[in-house]
Amino acid sequence: TVTEKGKANVRAAYLRLGQGEDTHIRSSSALKIPVEPLTGKLDKLAYYANWTRTDKHPDHQVEFSGLNIPHFRLCVDTVLALHNKIPYVASVGWDLIVDCENKVRLIEWNGQHNGIKFSEAVQGPCFKNLGWSCLV
Repeated sequence: TVTEKGKANVRAAYLRLGQGEDTHIRSSSALKIPVEPLTGKLDKLAYYANWTRTDKHPDHQVEFSGLNIPHFRLCVDTVLALHNKIPYVASVGWDLIVDCENKVRLIEWNGQHNGIKFSEAVQGPCFKNLGWSCLV
């Protein structure tokens, strides 16, 4: 999001993982894991599309508790730098990967439908004090 002074900041983060025979991330089958936006630490629970929860990946039985996103600070710095170039867009959902050379790669950015409802449901309120209630 962007503050009243026009500076980008991070309010929420989550990781999406595929499962089963999926060859790419699909909304209907992906797991969503809340991520602590200051540290990159994964939550102990992931959520299926129907909001049921699990504490480990169903294919590999790897538990999420205690895991961190590799190079998370680099990801955050990248999206803040990008978002500060477009401060007139108040809220952006950034989809990233870290490649095998540890470089952050932008997949896409979303100015609408950017996952606010998931973050608010599992970690919120994440988007308070932004003045959005005053928008007309």
